[in-house]
Amino acid sequence: MTARAAAFPGVARAISVARPELLDVERLEVVVGAAAGVGYVGLLWLGAGPLLLAVLAMVAVAIVSPVAGLATLAVILPIPEPDLLIPIRVVGAVVGATAFGTLVRAVIRPVPIRISPGTLIAVGYLALSALSVIPAVTGYPDEWEKSAALSFIHVATGIAIVILTSHLLRDRSSAPIVALALASACVVAAIGIADFVNLGGATGGLAQLLPPSDETRSSGVFSNSNYQGFFLAQAAILALAIATARRGPAALISGFALIVIGVGLAATLSRGAFLGLATGVVIAAWIRSPRFAIALMVMLAAAVAIGYPIFLAARLDLTAGSTDLGAYLGQARSEFERTTAFAAGLRLFQSAPIFGVGFGVFEFTSSQYLTFSFATFSHNQWLDILAEQGVVGIGLVLAALAGLAYAISRSQHRLASGARAMLGAYLVGSFFIDSTTSIQISGLTWLILGIVLSRRPLPALEGAT
Repeated sequence: MTARAAAFPGVARAISVARPELLDVERLEVVVGAAAGVGYVGLLWLGAGPLLLAVLAMVAVAIVSPVAGLATLAVILPIPEPDLLIPIRVVGAVVGATAFGTLVRAVIRPVPIRISPGTLIAVGYLALSALSVIPAVTGYPDEWEKSAALSFIHVATGIAIVILTSHLLRDRSSAPIVALALASACVVAAIGIADFVNLGGATGGLAQLLPPSDETRSSGVFSNSNYQGFFLAQAAILALAIATARRGPAALISGFALIVIGVGLAATLSRGAFLGLATGVVIAAWIRSPRFAIALMVMLAAAVAIGYPIFLAARLDLTAGSTDLGAYLGQARSEFERTTAFAAGLRLFQSAPIFGVGFGVFEFTSSQYLTFSFATFSHNQWLDILAEQGVVGIGLVLAALAGLAYAISRSQHRLASGARAMLGAYLVGSFFIDSTTSIQISGLTWLILGIVLSRRPLPALEGAT
């Protein structure tokens, strides 16, 4: 159903009687896109069949129907990408096909295109990043540039998802896309739980969807447990937002999804993910009642003060097999490596404070400042931006975020508050993980932001989802 039809039930009934195909086409687009995504994931799970043909089918569907492309993306975003279509990869190919289909439709039937200041700033940031991965500009070795180019593709893909989603869903319901994204997150959480407890030998059956990992904490379809936790924290906030914004079956289903995702998140034992989730919950509470949010922060602070030693002991018992002195020394070593990497990032920033050392090369350039540590990654997206792109880069990012926050505040979408909470959790969680350079862990947030930005602040669209 279109957004205008959703806003005016009488109009919706009239349309369904006079021209029911208008409603059926929208429904069919989503069904076809979802089916293409599910078919691809099924072949990937089985580890057999014409996987490349499935990818080409998704691309074709996205070109013919860009909205179907969004439905496909909602299904496949968190799923590990096989070594196909390198370096664009599968998600990048589907996003590109969706963009191409959108441009074709715009030529055939022109529609107004909104270009906000935030979009221009984001494009400017992409231009700066693209310039800094060109070997002729940086002079870095080819292997460095290949890694940086892959990271750039992930960031560009995420920004493209926001722009495309906000345009394609401007006059139609986003509910089916949101439902598919939440369902996909539930599947990811369930796979992580099954892997964690090895339910009925599930690990063997899920081998094609589980990257190699020696972690005892739940990492699921991600390369490590912190990535899994980061994604599930975003998904948990989305489920909570839907459950509080809707009534009836939608609220009950979202509540069940929240339980599944919450259990999956708990199995990661990721401190950064828990802090991100707490941030999102506090933001959501603040929007409804600042007094309640303050009380919630006090309760959370007390819970951390009392429960953190217990949590750390349980985590060490799981990861190190004991809680003796050696286990705590190992934990201290991990904390030392992160601190050392942080210090290396600050020194990189000092060496090139204006434009940074170059996009996506932190892991290579940081080694010159590391003496007693093997951790060359920062595990901090903010530090990455500061060191790699300097004051100019961090300034563009902050300006884009300011524009994004303003646009969300003007959105009439029911999930606008949830999007603010997700964004807050994302930004806080990014202090503990390299977030933007992985479309697998950040794609859900990009998608929901685009959905919320699609709802313009017009009275006729209030309450539409």
